[in-house]
Amino acid sequence: MINIASKARNLASKIRKLLRPKNLYSDLKLQSYIKSIDAYNAAQSNYEMLDAIRQYNHTIINALDSIRPLQSLRILDIGASPHGYALEKVLALGAKEYVGIGLDINEDFVMETKTAHARLAYMNAELLSFNDNEFDAIVTMSTFEHIGNLDKALSEFHRVLKQGGCVLISFEPLWTCSYGHHLHHLGEISKLVPDWAHLLWSKTEMMEYLNTCWPVNAPLSIQEAGEWIYEGDCLNRKGIIEVRNTLADCQLRTEWIVPMMDESRNEDQLKKAIEKTGLTRDDLMAKGLSILLYKDHRLLDLPENNVELTANVDESCSTSINLVIPNVFYLASFPRSGNTWLRNFIEFYFDRKVSSLYAEGTGELNFTDTQKVFDINSIFLEYCNDQEPIKIHKKLLDKTGRFLDNNLRQILANMDEQFFIKTHEMPFEELMPNESIVYVVRHPELVIMSYYMYLKDFGADSESVTLDDVIWGRTHFGSWSEHVEAWLKNGEALGSRFHIIRYETLANEKMICEQLSQLTGMSYQGIIGSFPAFESWKKTSPKFYRKGSVTHDLSSEIFSIEQRDLIKKLHGEAARKLGYELN
Repeated sequence: MINIASKARNLASKIRKLLRPKNLYSDLKLQSYIKSIDAYNAAQSNYEMLDAIRQYNHTIINALDSIRPLQSLRILDIGASPHGYALEKVLALGAKEYVGIGLDINEDFVMETKTAHARLAYMNAELLSFNDNEFDAIVTMSTFEHIGNLDKALSEFHRVLKQGGCVLISFEPLWTCSYGHHLHHLGEISKLVPDWAHLLWSKTEMMEYLNTCWPVNAPLSIQEAGEWIYEGDCLNRKGIIEVRNTLADCQLRTEWIVPMMDESRNEDQLKKAIEKTGLTRDDLMAKGLSILLYKDHRLLDLPENNVELTANVDESCSTSINLVIPNVFYLASFPRSGNTWLRNFIEFYFDRKVSSLYAEGTGELNFTDTQKVFDINSIFLEYCNDQEPIKIHKKLLDKTGRFLDNNLRQILANMDEQFFIKTHEMPFEELMPNESIVYVVRHPELVIMSYYMYLKDFGADSESVTLDDVIWGRTHFGSWSEHVEAWLKNGEALGSRFHIIRYETLANEKMICEQLSQLTGMSYQGIIGSFPAFESWKKTSPKFYRKGSVTHDLSSEIFSIEQRDLIKKLHGEAARKLGYELN
């Protein structure tokens, strides 16, 4: 029988799609601005170089968008192109606000489009004129090597960045690379300077050499070139080791530092540089760095009571440090936030069974499957007096919610085996010494949509449940924001035993593997990238695995204006704490 209400909703959805602009380029102001950049570049004698710089800006902004979708976010660009190369791309990707600052911006520029605000302003990265917690993401391209006081700048980045926000840094050349003198912007003339000469020679020696080959019509005189390399304030002259140490000491968490390696260079000069500086070949061949930083809970910073420092005087006179790593890990989240995906990930790369407190598809608790010689399942069943799994499941759904009581938790925490347990429950009042939490978070609009669809397909009250029920929290697991607030409060007390993983980062397999390896002390197995494609999981349970079905674009079709306002009212504060914006 045809569901008339459903048919009407589908028709309304199609109409809204037809009425909605196809993309943000349809904004006439933005379209006009992009055309003005096209015209400016085309009119310049060095248009090929400008086009390459523009493309580089677009590439980095696309990379930022893949890490943190820019839709409706506020973005700060440090060292922004005065020509708007990053501005145009950020707005085209749907950001709410773009602010580009730099010392090369001679006059302020402001642009308002239908959906966004953008401006360029003269400002020093070491003294930002913004409020605390103002931006969702910061990007800086080909600028880091010019910032004099990196410690001060990074402190400012941390101050103006929202909790959960990220900083993407891409720059070259490093001072310690073969052309760290930064004369490459002069073109072919820069090749007259031998590789690593700026590290091997003094200013006097450099100028004496340049006197033998420097063209009289060069853009810089020999004196100016010497001052630029050794004395000018346009370069910070920070080598790769200094940059790494600065990042390690800053308040932001380093997610990755990826070196960009140089092409082949003069081997004799390289050997001299190794001898002179004491750096390794790889360090000297690193021409630049790609860096991702986060303002959030540090992944692993074990408290003092979890570190045993023992000084063993042996033949090598070495000191050993043994880290006591928790052996019970709760993969916690509000439903439909991604902890099932993380569970699959752990089972695939770490070959560890992840137990769940809930039936998933079969009507039985999955921890009754014994895959290891010594398994948590036997403890569960023994503790429950061998009740049938379906009875245990009913007990959970009846919201007693504490199947894992203190007695059972104590048994697990005292064992040598490591256990992973998936849960959507509210946090325990107190964690035991060997317990740790991994809390998976996702944008509340996407969670609410996905959870509503899930309940319609699998819920006991699928016929009666409404979208308003999920928004208000009239479900088994209550309100999204109450769940998040409870876990964040719990996390403040737990310190380094509380770890947040964002749903958006789960696609970065290498990063998640390294984080989990550091957290658990286990080594991951297999080739990074070999994790089964989402479509293969989706085939096993199309309704359960819905990736691609729930997007921000869909939210405008699913939610009414009143419902979106309600979500903002009920969940806006918790969302902001996680770095998510609600429209």
